[in-house]
Amino acid sequence: MESTENKKVQKSKTLIYGGIAVLLLAGGFTVAQTYVNGETEKELNELIAEKSDRISYESASRNMLTGSTRINNLKLSNNGKIVKIDTFIIKSFDKKTDIPDHADVELKGIHLKLSDLRRKESRILSGLGYPEDLTAHAIINYEYKQEDRALLLKKFDLGVDDAFGVSLGFELSNIDLSNKDDFAKLIMTWEGVKFNSAYFTVTNDGLMSRMIKKRSSDINKTAEEIKKEVIAEIDQKLGANPSEYEESMRDALKAFIQNESSITTKTGFESPIRIGDIFKVRNPNKIITLLKLDFSEK
Repeated sequence: MESTENKKVQKSKTLIYGGIAVLLLAGGFTVAQTYVNGETEKELNELIAEKSDRISYESASRNMLTGSTRINNLKLSNNGKIVKIDTFIIKSFDKKTDIPDHADVELKGIHLKLSDLRRKESRILSGLGYPEDLTAHAIINYEYKQEDRALLLKKFDLGVDDAFGVSLGFELSNIDLSNKDDFAKLIMTWEGVKFNSAYFTVTNDGLMSRMIKKRSSDINKTAEEIKKEVIAEIDQKLGANPSEYEESMRDALKAFIQNESSITTKTGFESPIRIGDIFKVRNPNKIITLLKLDFSEK
């Protein structure tokens, strides 16, 4: 019968061997990760070789577990204007074609100059007290399935810090992108593309508050008085007998303005609708009914 002392020795050996195995595994992973990172930078340098005067970056790495590529301190130059991006994460990307069939990328810390925007937008934002330097972020995740002739925009997020955020997603069918270079064909057939579903969200992150404050100062009224005026205008435009979808929009808009929060619009129709049929409708209220749009605030 094995003694207690021997059992302790065997247990100690197991722990030691296990610890060594973990260290070797970790060391091997580190070496492999270093090699992959080197290969990633090599591939990236080859990719931007012809555009090195317009594109530069500080470092790049690839996560062996997730397969994502991370590019740090990316700089894009165009016509003398420079956009700096703190982190550009590529989670998946189709490299086979110039216009990828799928992509999932995230941009963190997009540095923008107020003076680089169009004069009108620059003047408005400056009047609302925004500084010259703005920071934004974005996520783009989409997939095109040729066999199903379907384009799915899973997520498009764009936000400007201390201002606003927008989020969009949709699904289109009966769309042929097999020959992406033939734009004439795409234009000729766009009316036959079918709209399956969509959502759109607008989030206030300070822009509305600044607008109300500016308006309040200009006309010497309180923020609550301005909100009541805007809400009364919405009621007047929709009339006394709005449809259930228009009523949903009215209630969500009123809550959005009152609470300075976010508002989401989702389609509720059951069968796909041709885009050409949507554009034939000129009355906005009829479009709301056609798409059975549902509005919610939170």
